[in-house]
Amino acid sequence: MQPRIALLMQGGGALASFQCGVYQTLREAAIEPEWIVGISSGALNAAVLAGNAPERRLERLRAFWETISQPALPYPPAVRAWSTFVRGRAGFFKPKLVPPFMQRYYGSEFECWYDVSPLRETLERFVDFDRINDGRSMRVSLGVVEVRSGECVYFDNKHTRITPEHIIASCALPPGFAPIEIDGKHYWDAGLISNTPLECLMFDPPAAPMLAIAVDLWQAPGTVPVDSAGVASVMQDLQYTSRTKPVRAALEAAARTQRSLAELLETLPATARKTQAYSQAVAALQAPSLRVLDVVYDDKPCDDYYKTFDFSWPQIETHWTNGAQTMRKVLAGAGDMLQPALPVAA
Repeated sequence: MQPRIALLMQGGGALASFQCGVYQTLREAAIEPEWIVGISSGALNAAVLAGNAPERRLERLRAFWETISQPALPYPPAVRAWSTFVRGRAGFFKPKLVPPFMQRYYGSEFECWYDVSPLRETLERFVDFDRINDGRSMRVSLGVVEVRSGECVYFDNKHTRITPEHIIASCALPPGFAPIEIDGKHYWDAGLISNTPLECLMFDPPAAPMLAIAVDLWQAPGTVPVDSAGVASVMQDLQYTSRTKPVRAALEAAARTQRSLAELLETLPATARKTQAYSQAVAALQAPSLRVLDVVYDDKPCDDYYKTFDFSWPQIETHWTNGAQTMRKVLAGAGDMLQPALPVAA
């Protein structure tokens, strides 16, 4: 049986445009994911992809990033990033007129730096929410953290009607953005506690063989910083890098258990094979497999602490191109993990 494809996308601000290049190469190879899991800016990409017909996804993805990017400016990357801090991003977020420490006096429930109403309008422009919530469409899961409990949860169109609020909640990283209230609970960006979408597949194991394409925007720094800029950059890397070792260890342990169980069942006499316990053991051996294909962004043109805030279009295009090239290399070395042509999701 051909494996179904899940595309897992972390949060990373402007770095998430790398994921667009990854999808572009998958599209060129006639590979369409049936399930997309996104956190933060990865959730934005997930919404645009799931909220458009397959033949329009790339076009709409590019238009979305053109909308939230800034024009090419003849300034160093740090200055361009600082511009985002100070001025916000058109179509994404804008600074609040009242400073955070005074907002409670003006009726705001939560203090924060930015107003995200522009993002709501942009999502309504580029995402067909009727399509996302159509039971026949691509499955979408969006990672958030429930503020009071501290639990990482996923809004899933299989169980929840997805709205712009659910997507914005996945992007609501404090102190820049206020928590988003949905059905009486408040949510922030899941990257606060886990930027590892692979966990979502463990919460709801697939019913058929699945290949998870995990797009990692972050890595452990591999160095000890010596200056304040380095400290800020390494802190980001440590907070947002994937923590998949426990998940992968669980997958490997399950595979070992299945192999051992299969060997044990072969030794049982015919009388034991007529029992209910034997039937249950055989059924356990037939559990669908989950394999992971890693796509790692390890050729970043900018690796300083402000990398997530440089939304200049040339930088976005560079991330995008790197994503396409990296995915081509991964496909070339994937062996039998990927079949050459999979059905296109509606």
